[in-house]
Amino acid sequence: MVSRQHAQERLKFDSPKPLKFDNLSFSSLDIDADYKKVDWSDYDLIICVSLEHLENDREILSAIPSGRKVLLSIPNIDSPDHVRVLKTNKEIEERYGSILNIQKITDCTKIFKIVEAWSI
Repeated sequence: MVSRQHAQERLKFDSPKPLKFDNLSFSSLDIDADYKKVDWSDYDLIICVSLEHLENDREILSAIPSGRKVLLSIPNIDSPDHVRVLKTNKEIEERYGSILNIQKITDCTKIFKIVEAWSI
């Protein structure tokens, strides 16, 4: 899930052929405006990128029903368009630990961490 503004500015992707997978669907929406309209029961896995751009990240994650697998991509660098910076595993656990059952935090690169969790 990404905000529409961020998607339009940063995630321009033109594929010569549409990506197709059996039994897999992909949804794109303006998460800032539309997360309350999502039928979360349709999703087993929620992948969240760009949470650092959203003021209401905890509110959005709290809307995910219990028992869904959640993957978060979290940068640990400051940027003028980031609402927050979470540099350490402890900061990530403090921010999201009460709304997600965090299983693992992995340093993916020098500037990104991947969080594997279950919604609670």
